[in-house]
Amino acid sequence: MKKPLRIAVVTDIHYGPDRYSKKGDEALKLLESFIRQVNSMEIGLVVDLGDRISNTDPADDRQHLADVGTAFKSLTKESHHLIGNHDVVHLSIEENEKILGKSLQHHSLDRQGWHLAFWNTSCKLHEGEGFRLEQDDLSWLAADLAATDLPSVVFSHMPLDTGSMVGNYYFERRYAHGEQHRNAFLARDLIEGSEKVIAVVSGHVHWNQLHFMDGIPHFSLQSLSETYTTHPYAAGSWARLTLGDALELEVFGRDPVMYRTPLKNPSHHWLPPLD
Repeated sequence: MKKPLRIAVVTDIHYGPDRYSKKGDEALKLLESFIRQVNSMEIGLVVDLGDRISNTDPADDRQHLADVGTAFKSLTKESHHLIGNHDVVHLSIEENEKILGKSLQHHSLDRQGWHLAFWNTSCKLHEGEGFRLEQDDLSWLAADLAATDLPSVVFSHMPLDTGSMVGNYYFERRYAHGEQHRNAFLARDLIEGSEKVIAVVSGHVHWNQLHFMDGIPHFSLQSLSETYTTHPYAAGSWARLTLGDALELEVFGRDPVMYRTPLKNPSHHWLPPLD
């Protein structure tokens, strides 16, 4: 039995002013606590799924991102970062990369017999349409999955599963249709057709959710600074993903949950929906 790969995941830090149900003023100390915990654990790498700041204006966004970047410098583990929609309201991807000191481009790596794809999709908000995947995003994912024979995990900022938003503080009503890319089905077609992907891990929607599609678990993770499920306290959420003989995802903090599921047989597919 090979040694399991353990990955720490944090998402939607939202450092900045308090806004709606987000404790932005507590986000930096929550991030520092997360980093201290991870530094003391047997963790192979850390993944940050994006939305490191709550956008305010260009100057404040730069300062808040710089503070987050300084906190991440104390991390003793390898880290990979994704872009979130709030990160690019006032700052370009290039500015984010320069301030954070990390790549925010699509990239992937192989580790301990697993293929990990860090899918930095477009997070541009299109008026009247919402978010959409660009052809370059889809082309990269198709090529990346075609180039590996290893069981694969796709990390993305936004979920791809069209899971129900009933009960979600943000996305049931006020920001309905802002929970994912409008053409996310194109990504699911690629993922399911690849016969490589064993899990998709995302943030953005500020709650813990598991939705199986074609046998593939799609996880969404709670925000580090969110309060609506743990009011009046910030959730302080982060997760440990363990890849081994089974797939485990444990969320820590005030909104904990544990998922454990067998690894998907990549060649097995569900029957298509009835017409």
